[in-house]
Amino acid sequence: MGIYDRDYYRESSTDWWGFLGSRPATVGLIVVSCAVFVGQLMTRVGRDGSDLFMLWGDFYPPAIFHGQVWRLLTAYFLDDTSNFLRLAFNMLILYWAGREIEGIYGSREFLCFYLFSALLISLGSLVLAATELIDPEHHQIGSGGPVTTTFLLYACHYPYRKILLFFILPVPVWALALGTLVIGFMGALGSGRPGIGLTTYLIGGLFAYLYFRSSLRLSSLLAVSFTARARRAPPPRLFVPPVDDDRDPVRATPPNRGGRGAAAERDGSTLDEHLEAKVDQVLEKVARFGRESLSPDEHELLLKASEIYKRRRGS
Repeated sequence: MGIYDRDYYRESSTDWWGFLGSRPATVGLIVVSCAVFVGQLMTRVGRDGSDLFMLWGDFYPPAIFHGQVWRLLTAYFLDDTSNFLRLAFNMLILYWAGREIEGIYGSREFLCFYLFSALLISLGSLVLAATELIDPEHHQIGSGGPVTTTFLLYACHYPYRKILLFFILPVPVWALALGTLVIGFMGALGSGRPGIGLTTYLIGGLFAYLYFRSSLRLSSLLAVSFTARARRAPPPRLFVPPVDDDRDPVRATPPNRGGRGAAAERDGSTLDEHLEAKVDQVLEKVARFGRESLSPDEHELLLKASEIYKRRRGS
């Protein structure tokens, strides 16, 4: 089987997310946020606009301190049902910037970045609430935190791209990012009720910049953690069937074939193992950073491996 025929390397338009533009993480986050918004509309329980989803999942420090730690993330998938435009604006920014970031880092890494930024912002707000630097009784919802962090990371990658502000005025991305930070800080500090909004621009902006400047890959850290757990697990027991005939199993073992044939077979097996290892490394790079990140030598390696696998398949 050719290397380009493998399921995890083939880019097929018939995949279930092919029509989503090959950005399943971005579109998935948008779909989940919109579905939760519909659920909020259907489960309103009070005149103040509260709903069952908010009662269960908004960011509320006292509840988190009592063990409801899921609120650290679920708050970012909830929104104000009386302000649909805010949800629409956030989802538009996420679709616009998230697709670009997902194209750079891959779907798994972008999803880790999005959720980890949300977690950092929540933890920052939790620390401020514990020290009473912000109102410890405030409730907060909205996807603005991780969406803003995603946009700031986009600005780090493409600072001089021009976008049409209000669909009229061309503005470089760096200026829009700077304006977002300034307006966000002023709004959070001037409202008299700073909450997640304050840590969104402080922690989110810092995290986006440090992530851009470093080679940190969150999905790799998770993969290392899962691999370490798997290595600590006891190996499975193998069932060895009994020998049917009455001969001594030691004597029944076929003699070792020496000479050039055995040596060549061992060398070929070693060569195959080296080739497979190199191919796996290249494919892992493709999965993380895309096919365009490959060097000419890595492209040549994939072509060579593909031809070898095709010849084996035909033999």
